[in-house]
Amino acid sequence: MKKALVIGGTGMLAEVSLWLSSEGFQVHVLARNKQKMDQLIQKVDSGYISPIFTDYKNESELKKEMTKLDGIELVVAWIHSDAPMALNTILQELSPKTEQFQVFQVVGSRTDLEGLKNSLNLPQNVKYHQIKLGFVIENGGSRWLINKEISSGVIEAIKSNDDVKIVGTVEPWEKRPN
Repeated sequence: MKKALVIGGTGMLAEVSLWLSSEGFQVHVLARNKQKMDQLIQKVDSGYISPIFTDYKNESELKKEMTKLDGIELVVAWIHSDAPMALNTILQELSPKTEQFQVFQVVGSRTDLEGLKNSLNLPQNVKYHQIKLGFVIENGGSRWLINKEISSGVIEAIKSNDDVKIVGTVEPWEKRPN
């Protein structure tokens, strides 16, 4: 069975977790909220979702949980900027346990993609992708993406396997919502 890890998989990436499960992945979802996890698991039609309850901001706790995983082929990560070492910790723990895997990092519209990539210690067996979330211009104004649009964009990025994917738009920057 294929294995995936989704960070942020009970919130804005919940539909990604469900889609991966329906695609035959054993999906390990890292979360802090048991109620949201229970709601996600109830939505699973077929497949398998395995909860990992931990706070990725706690590096030692995160490392401990990652040592329990092996054979992960796909990581989808929405990690807030206040945990800058979390993805490196995940990569360092998972990379010795699999031949090759892909990482799709979801980031906000202000993120410097090249700077972020350069800040990571990417192991040789990792194929790294970035998904930048933008906004939507409509009806003479703009709004931030909703969870369904974000998940759809992430799923599209996984399917297309592009190195960089923009979901929504990030230009013109002055049109972004306040």
